[in-house]
Amino acid sequence: MKHLALHPTDTSTTFLEPIYKDIPNVTVITGGLTKEQVIKEIEAHDHILMLGHGSPAGLFAIGQYPGLGYTSYIIDNGMAELLNTKKQVTTIWCYAQQYVESNTLGRTYYSDMFCSETLECKMMGFDATQEQVEESNWCFSTNLGAHILKTPAEIHAAMQDGAYAKLAKVNPVANYNFQRLGFKY
Repeated sequence: MKHLALHPTDTSTTFLEPIYKDIPNVTVITGGLTKEQVIKEIEAHDHILMLGHGSPAGLFAIGQYPGLGYTSYIIDNGMAELLNTKKQVTTIWCYAQQYVESNTLGRTYYSDMFCSETLECKMMGFDATQEQVEESNWCFSTNLGAHILKTPAEIHAAMQDGAYAKLAKVNPVANYNFQRLGFKY
């Protein structure tokens, strides 16, 4: 299977790199391509990982792609039909679950709202220290990265019994995020 990681460059999401860094021969795109070039890359790959900042409407470009601003989308609703032809999709951005559900994507592992900063925790109604956020971010990414080559259902099962599940019992950030991970067949 050919893997593509779309991860718009942003210092606040570098913690996501362990998710894809050990995938053999993964193609990583952090910016620099036009939207049309990104579509061609998606067409040429089987497993599409989309990581970073986003909304229910898609993955933000973060100003890293020609002609697209910070809150423009590098992945949007117009790409759902193409994504539905892929063997597997992984979507880790805030409210990715809503993107998955509104576009009826299958074969997908996803996050919903994902707190990766103390401000996001406060916005979601709970307090967390910077250390708790960093511990959650690191544990999530390394745990998911250890299982990323599995199917979405297998990833979900592994995460339910893994290090992140254990951390969720004692870390409020991990607890919040862990409850918002899921998959679609």
